[in-house]
Amino acid sequence: MKKFRNIRRIFAMGIFAAAALAACSDDPDTPDPVTLGFAPLSGVENVVFSQNKLTVTASGATVSIGLTDEDGGAISNLNLAAKVSGTGETAWCKASVEAGKLRLAIDPYTDKETERTADVEVFSDATYVTPVSLTVVQKAQPKLTASSITAFSFEEQSGPATIDQEALTIAVTVTRGTDVTRLVPTIEVSEGATVSPASGAEQDFSPPVKYTVTAEDGKSRSEYTVTVSVAKSSEARLLSFRVTTEPVVEGIIDEENHTVLLKVPYSDQWPWYYTYQEYEISEGASAGEIQFVDSWDSSFKDPATITITAEDGVTQVTYTIMAEMLPNPNAEITRMLFLDPETSAPTPGVYSALLDAEAKTITIYVRPDLDRSSLTPTINCSANAELTPASGTAQNFSSPVKYTVTSEDGQTTVEYTATAVSGSTGGDGRCRGRQLHPRRSPEIPQREQARSDADERFRHRQIRNDAGRLLQSDGIQRIDGHG
Repeated sequence: MKKFRNIRRIFAMGIFAAAALAACSDDPDTPDPVTLGFAPLSGVENVVFSQNKLTVTASGATVSIGLTDEDGGAISNLNLAAKVSGTGETAWCKASVEAGKLRLAIDPYTDKETERTADVEVFSDATYVTPVSLTVVQKAQPKLTASSITAFSFEEQSGPATIDQEALTIAVTVTRGTDVTRLVPTIEVSEGATVSPASGAEQDFSPPVKYTVTAEDGKSRSEYTVTVSVAKSSEARLLSFRVTTEPVVEGIIDEENHTVLLKVPYSDQWPWYYTYQEYEISEGASAGEIQFVDSWDSSFKDPATITITAEDGVTQVTYTIMAEMLPNPNAEITRMLFLDPETSAPTPGVYSALLDAEAKTITIYVRPDLDRSSLTPTINCSANAELTPASGTAQNFSSPVKYTVTSEDGQTTVEYTATAVSGSTGGDGRCRGRQLHPRRSPEIPQREQARSDADERFRHRQIRNDAGRLLQSDGIQRIDGHG
């Protein structure tokens, strides 16, 4: 009995000793085992994380995932690292552990056919740490669905094409004179899309042409209708202008100032009151009516205007048409009168003055006893001509007197010789030139003279033109010295 009690005592002491020994054997420097895990991840663009699978779009991403222990607590003070492995190239996925988080940098992916994968493991050299892994799956680049024509052009176009993406129409204007049956377009479409007919293929655009654009995904399509028009000219020019009423006058066009100058040859019948005009304008353009100051007077003595409208219907140019008469080229003496300076009555004793236009002579018939030393003639010349000596200057007609006429344009000079002779007519009684100063002859009875004057007036009426000018008759052109 005593022996058993000793054995029980020894056994109990052994148990206590073992427990004490066990308690004394725990190493305070040895950590408890740790099983790694991942914290949930949400709200990250382009990324989905579920059941240790990280799915990333082709655009790539940078992700930080928290590391936990088996109880979901945060991990710290562990010497952790990460490694990436896979069946193919894995440089596109970079992994590291920082501050208790797995950091992943995933590059963009351009492949549009297959996705790519990589395995990422977080581990420690410590034996009490159980590693954790995840799989990164990066999706292939999605194929594009855009099917648009973004640019359309010809070398011959006159301005940018108008593309209506809603109506799917394209309008292009080419320069005037372009052959639209053989045009080669340059076409730009959405990325990855194709177009038919192809860019650079010659087409006949006289009717509208349809182009079909197929998106990269092979499903999305758009059909455009292309219409080509030829540009209308914006030129509005007056190319020529002439007056066809005699005398015909060709206009001088100043394109810079938009004026037309009509240089009219000298005429004592100008300005015309009615004219006919001819003009040429730019191809395709139109011209309005000539606007005269007075609708009944188309002489252009007052400036008139004409407006040219280009083929495009927008551009307009107004030209001002003016006429000016050229200097008189004539240098003639047309009439010589001898008048009393005070009374303007005919000088007593001077009967008439007769002009020989071919010989350039003037014969003055005077009374035989008339003092010829100081006679004052009034002489009419061609309009604006210069006469030397001047009209109204007393001259000694005892001997022939020379008169010089210079035309207004300065190009013609004619010399006349005026000689005073006794008598009322020439030697044979006929006038062989222009009668410049007719008067009644005292040798002719008054009744006969009156009949002679009546005959002259009759003859004059018969040979006057519509302008009142006297024309040639029987080789003698007569001008009434007083009318």
